[in-house]
Amino acid sequence: MGKITTLELKALTEKDSGRKLRDGDGIIGLVRIVKQGGVSVSFDWRYRYDGKVKQVTLGSYPALSMPKIRAKRDELFRELTTKKNDPAAIAALKRAEQEAQRAEAAHLAAQRKRIAEEARAHEEATHAALKARLTLRDLFDRWHKQELPRRKDKGAEVTRLFERDVFPILGDVPVADISRLQIVAQIDEVTARGSSVMARTLLGELRQMWGFGIKRGLVESDPTSHLKRDDFGKKQERERVLNDAEIRSLVTALPQANMTKESQLCIWLILATGCRVGETLQAAWSHIDFDTRTWSIPAASTKNAKPHSVRLSDFAIKQLTNLHAITGTTPWLFPATFKPEDHVCVKSMTKQIKDRQRSIDAKPMKNRTVKYAQALVLPGGDWTPHDLRRTAATIAAALGTPPHVVDKMLNHVEQNRLVRIYQRANFEAEQAEGWRLLGERLELLTREDDGKVIAARFGRTA
Repeated sequence: MGKITTLELKALTEKDSGRKLRDGDGIIGLVRIVKQGGVSVSFDWRYRYDGKVKQVTLGSYPALSMPKIRAKRDELFRELTTKKNDPAAIAALKRAEQEAQRAEAAHLAAQRKRIAEEARAHEEATHAALKARLTLRDLFDRWHKQELPRRKDKGAEVTRLFERDVFPILGDVPVADISRLQIVAQIDEVTARGSSVMARTLLGELRQMWGFGIKRGLVESDPTSHLKRDDFGKKQERERVLNDAEIRSLVTALPQANMTKESQLCIWLILATGCRVGETLQAAWSHIDFDTRTWSIPAASTKNAKPHSVRLSDFAIKQLTNLHAITGTTPWLFPATFKPEDHVCVKSMTKQIKDRQRSIDAKPMKNRTVKYAQALVLPGGDWTPHDLRRTAATIAAALGTPPHVVDKMLNHVEQNRLVRIYQRANFEAEQAEGWRLLGERLELLTREDDGKVIAARFGRTA
C-alpha cells in the first residue's frame, strides 16, 4: 500500500468528508470538515496488545505533517515492542496528567486573580488614605523621584529652591489643604526680597509639581491654576553689552581685581568663543584639540543638550595655551581648588564677578575684602559672564557675520520649527570665519599700545 503524500492531503475537499485514508503500518486517517470550512485528517494507529486490537491517536493534519505523524507512530511502536507497554494506556495516563495540570493551573489562576483583586482593593484604600494625608513634601518627593532625574542637574536646583522658600512654611501641610492664597503669599515673599526672577521660577516649578500630582491622581485640584508668572514681575531681558572701551579697561582691571589667573583667562575665553559660562567651566582638556584648533563641547555640558564645536581663533588659542601652563596637569581647564579631579563650581565665576561690582554703600561680605569690592565696576553698569557671551555675539555681528551664523556660533536652537527640521546646514566655514574675526578684534582691543582699532568686515581682514 502506498504512502499518503502531502499533495493528496492538500487535494482533499469537503466531498471527501468521512473518507478513510491508509498510510500503512496501522496508520489510518479519517477526513473531517472543520468549522472554518477547511479539511482536517485525524490519524490513529491500530495495533495489537495482549491479544486485543487497540487504537491510539497520533494527531491530525495539517496541524502535524505526515513525517511527524509517522515519527510518533514509530515512537509508540518502540514503546510497545521494546518496553512491552500499552501505548493507549500511556496516552490515557498522559491525558489524565494533562487534565490534572490544567485543573491545577486554573486553580492557581483563580488564586492569583483573587489575590490581585484583594491587592488592588487594598491599594485603592491606601491610595485614598494617602491622598487624605499627602503633604507638600511627600508630593515633591514623588515628583523628584519620577520626573526630576530627567533634568540635567537631576533636580538639584529646584530642591534648593523648595528647601529655602517652600518647605519651611508649607512642607508638612497636606496638599489637599493648601490654598491659592498660601501659594501667592509664599511667592510674594520671594518677590518682596527683590528676587522676581526666582519668584517666577518658583511658580513655574510649583505648577509642574501639581500637574504631576493631578496626572497621577495624587491630588484633585491645583491651587496654582490661573496664576501667571507675569503676576509676580515681568521678565526683564538683559541688553548689557560691553563696549570697546570697557573691554580695553578689563586688560588692566582684571589683574588688579584679586582674581586668579585662571579666572581672568576664563573671562577672555568666553569673550573669544561666545560659550556659556557653564560650558566653559565644565570643559576638559580632552575636549580641546590644539592641532585642529577645535573645542568640542559634549551634549552633557550644553544648555540644549546638543554637542557644539568651536573653531578656536589665535586669540582663543593664546588664552588656552596660557591656561594649559597652569592647569594642564589636571583633567579640567578649571579644576576645583581643593578637589582637582573635579571641575570648579559652575557658579563660581558669576559670584566672583558680582562680588567685585558691589556698591560703595553695600554691607561688606563675609570673608571678602572691601578693597576689591568695586574692582570690576564698568561705566556701562553691572555685567555678568552671560553679558560677555552677548558681547561676543554683538562683535561678530558688527563685523559682518550673518545672524544665522552667529546663532550657530552660540549653539542656539532654531526657533522656527520648519527651518529647524529642514535646514540642516551647519555653516562650519562661516562660523570659523566669524570666530576668526571676533578673535582679531579682541586682539586689537587688548593690545597694550594705543593704536587705533580697525574694524574688520566679514570675510576680510582689516
